[in-house]
Amino acid sequence: MTEYMNKRNIAIGSIILVIGALIGYILHFETYEPDTNAYDSLLEEYIVLEDEYGTLENRYDELKHEYDVLHKVYDMINDGNLVVVNLYKEIYADYMELLETISEES
Repeated sequence: MTEYMNKRNIAIGSIILVIGALIGYILHFETYEPDTNAYDSLLEEYIVLEDEYGTLENRYDELKHEYDVLHKVYDMINDGNLVVVNLYKEIYADYMELLETISEES
């Protein structure tokens, strides 16, 4: 008789334990709510960073354009200096020829 009672108590305890585990499992998923505030804040931060990246990209394009313009101006000045130097060389050569002809005539 005691052996039967022990088996019955073990079976009842096991059933109660399984029912309690199922109730806990169900309640856990019913009360679980994902943290939407963290997602929203991350989404807002992503949007802000994306806007900053777009602004920086536009600023980079502006600076690149300014650099290209300055580089063209530098090239023009450099080319202009070469023209002036070549012109100076021609004038100097003409001047030296004129001096030679004057010295030969006198």
